[in-house]
Amino acid sequence: MNPNSTPPAEPTPNADRLALQLHVFQALSILLAVLLVLGAGIYIYKQTQISPVHVDVNGQHVTDFTDYNAAARALDKLRSDAADGFPSSAHPQFAEKVQIVRYPSNWRDLQLAFSDRAADDLAQKLHVIVNAAAILADNAVVVALPSKDEAQKALDAVTKHYASLPPADPVDGTPKIREKVTIVSRRVPAALAKKKIADAVQVMLTAPPAQTYTVQNRDTGWRIARKFHMRFDKFIESNAGRDINRLSIGDTVNVSVATPPITVIVTKRSQRQEPIRQGASADRAGMRSLTTLTTYVNGVAQGNPETLNVTTLKRAAPARSVM
Repeated sequence: MNPNSTPPAEPTPNADRLALQLHVFQALSILLAVLLVLGAGIYIYKQTQISPVHVDVNGQHVTDFTDYNAAARALDKLRSDAADGFPSSAHPQFAEKVQIVRYPSNWRDLQLAFSDRAADDLAQKLHVIVNAAAILADNAVVVALPSKDEAQKALDAVTKHYASLPPADPVDGTPKIREKVTIVSRRVPAALAKKKIADAVQVMLTAPPAQTYTVQNRDTGWRIARKFHMRFDKFIESNAGRDINRLSIGDTVNVSVATPPITVIVTKRSQRQEPIRQGASADRAGMRSLTTLTTYVNGVAQGNPETLNVTTLKRAAPARSVM
C-alpha cells in the first residue's frame, strides 16, 4: 500500500437517505404515469365504447346505437354480407359517406330511443360497392358475377334460352346479341351483383318496369307521346289493351317501351309443304316444298319469312277455263 494514498471516503448517512428518496420518487413517478395512462384509457373506452352514437349517411341522421362497437359491427356485417363470394382484393366500401358520431356527455338528457331495427335502417340507406365481373350492354352495367367465366356462362345461357323458344326449327347460324356486350372487372353496387348464374340470367331476361305517367287535364294520347318523345305507334304498343282515345284524368299510362336489357336475334330455318293452288281440290292443287328463314328478336317473329328455296313435289292441274 502506498503510504501517501488517501483512503476512500465512507458514505455518509445523509447520502444514503438522498439516494433512497430519489429511488422512491422515481418509483412514484412511474406509478403515477401508469395510473394516468390507465385512467385516460378507461375514460376514452367509456366515452367511445359505452356512450351512444348516431350513424349519419351523407350528412343525414339515420339511426342510433347504444355504443360505438355495435354501430361498427352493423356496418361491417353489411359490407361482408354484400361482398361474400366476390373477389376481396379491395375492402368493400359504401357508395355513400358514412360517419359514426358520439353523442355529447349530456346524452342522458336527450331522451334517446334506440331501435331494434337500427341495422335494417342502415341497410335501406347504404349501398355496398364490390369487386365483380360486370356484363355491360352498350357501356351500361346490366348485372355482375364473381368471375368472368361465370359471366360468360350467363350470357351463353341467355342466347340458348331464346334459341330454344318455339318453333322448334333448327337455328340458322349463330344467335347474335344486338347490343355491344363486354365483360369487365370493375367495382359495382352489390345490388347489381349476383352470386348465382341463374339469378344473373333472370335479370337479363326481365324487362325493367315501364315508366308511367298520370293523365292530366287536356291530355290526349298523341300529346302524351309527344311529351315523352315517343312515336305514337310505340305509345299505343306500350299501352296494349287500352283505348288511347278515351283517357280520363287520373289514368296511368306507360310512357316507355320496357324491353329486356339484352336483345338476342335468332334466325331459324323452316321447311314445310303447301298446296300450289290454294283452295283447289287435293287432286288438282299440286304440292310444293318451301324452305324459309324467319328472324326472331327475343322470341318474337319479325316480318315475313324469307323464302330460300321452292321445290315442286306435284304439279298442279291446269285451271279449268270458264265458258
